[in-house]
Amino acid sequence: MRAPVSAFDSYWKPEVPDGPRGQLFRKYVALFVAVVTVALMASGLFDMWFSYREQRALLLNTQREQASAAAAKITQFVEEIERQMGWMTQLPWSTASIDEWRFDAARLLRQVPAITEIAQLDVAGREQALVSRVAADVIGSQTDFSQHPKFVEAMRPSTTMGRSISAGNQSPI
Repeated sequence: MRAPVSAFDSYWKPEVPDGPRGQLFRKYVALFVAVVTVALMASGLFDMWFSYREQRALLLNTQREQASAAAAKITQFVEEIERQMGWMTQLPWSTASIDEWRFDAARLLRQVPAITEIAQLDVAGREQALVSRVAADVIGSQTDFSQHPKFVEAMRPSTTMGRSISAGNQSPI
């Protein structure tokens, strides 16, 4: 240790030797650095995990909204086709009007590109006429569709009820 030269040197503290006190200080510093590092890493991992879950939930919500919008567009598309086909299904079937039916079917195929073929079945489920955009038209093929699920479903007796409207204060019957 050196002798103080001035008044300020008397406050000068000697260096810490590399003895037991210096090693203890380094151990505390290392422990403090390790604890802070572990805490920061744990915080970062938790933040990543919660961010992942939040992003996943946002993605699922976005996909649900997109699927709902697509379903609405598909529903609107199908309803438009049904509406445009409505006038075609109201026509009664008769062999005398086959040319009129073919003309109407061709007109419907021109108006609605989503429809590729139209078939006319009689009440027994036999195909009377087929007008197609991709194949040759067929008249009187008599192909049996009586067991086809769509024909069976269409021929099933069902009751349909319209909207009831009341005038004034009268209640609907």
